[in-house]
Amino acid sequence: MEYQTDSDEPTATAVVQAVADYKGVQHEEMEPIYEFIEPDALDSLVSADSDVVVQFKYAGVVVTVGPNQIRLGNKGDTMERLSEDS
Repeated sequence: MEYQTDSDEPTATAVVQAVADYKGVQHEEMEPIYEFIEPDALDSLVSADSDVVVQFKYAGVVVTVGPNQIRLGNKGDTMERLSEDS
């Protein structure tokens, strides 16, 4: 599943909302993202003018974040598998 990000919204906030939508829960019900990744570092690494891609697990979902997009996959997905259809 793929989500486009808004340049005005912090990346970490967009990840929480995307994973909540993916799991069918309210974003308030999600575990704090800072327990999985440093939100400020994520925002700094993944910007619209960067080619950096970051992958991590959040709330049991594989999250791949790149410039202006968030991709969500299953527990067994890897960056290589998620990148195949790019």
